[in-house]
Amino acid sequence: MGKTIARLLITSVVLFVVGIAFCAASVAGGVDYREANIGGNKVKLEKVEKTFEGQIKNLDISVCSGNFEVKKGNKFELVGTDVPENALECEVKDGTLRIKDKSMKKSGLHIDLFGIEWTGWSPDKKITLYIPDNHNFESVIIEMAAGKTTLEGITTENANLSMAAGKFKANNLITTKKTWLCMDAGKMELDNVSLQNTSIKVSAGQGEVDGALYGENEVDVSAGSVEIQTELKESEYDFTTDVTAGSIRVNGHSMKHQENATGAKNKLNLTCSAGSIQVETK
Repeated sequence: MGKTIARLLITSVVLFVVGIAFCAASVAGGVDYREANIGGNKVKLEKVEKTFEGQIKNLDISVCSGNFEVKKGNKFELVGTDVPENALECEVKDGTLRIKDKSMKKSGLHIDLFGIEWTGWSPDKKITLYIPDNHNFESVIIEMAAGKTTLEGITTENANLSMAAGKFKANNLITTKKTWLCMDAGKMELDNVSLQNTSIKVSAGQGEVDGALYGENEVDVSAGSVEIQTELKESEYDFTTDVTAGSIRVNGHSMKHQENATGAKNKLNLTCSAGSIQVETK
């Protein structure tokens, strides 16, 4: 037992000394400690600060992972922290602000630990886009692969919002022409929204919409769930429902295969394969 303890102590001391040596070498070489071991290589994690000028009518944003948010500010400004070096491409062209996150290529984390292989990305990466208050867009496209997205106070004619896996939350979203919402696996929450001609597609996630849906609206659920609380009355909608192996309920009433065409100005076309859709009206 004594020899075993002695060996452990010696090993610990050796590892400690090796660690100090690595730190000393890094400092001597001017290495930035904000880095990650990614794909077997060391990649710097940088802070990005950019401002954008010109007339911006559209947003076209693609983020692969981490935490992305849109907030109100005084100007168009992007702030990113713990972003893999040179992973963000940003430009304003023909009235469109494009932000493309290439972190999957830059930071596809690849670790072989005790025979277990892990792949992923920088978990602490955060990207914030500030937009001027009372700014109206023509089109907003936001695609998120995995992580968390939070949008606050966007007004646009058209919106196309999608998430592959994670959490997507939007507050005070206003659209005036067309809205596309897509969730593959995760949770999408929309609170205090006013949406026109909305198409909601949920594969295996959860969607919650609280606000008002106007015009021609479609909800298609494969194996997830969607809950809608609309400010409009039941009489202000025409309903069409189609259920395979799930359930659709409107104000607590089950609706399997029904078409209620009374000539209402707004429509809700609900399709459910193996999940659930619940609608609560005012």
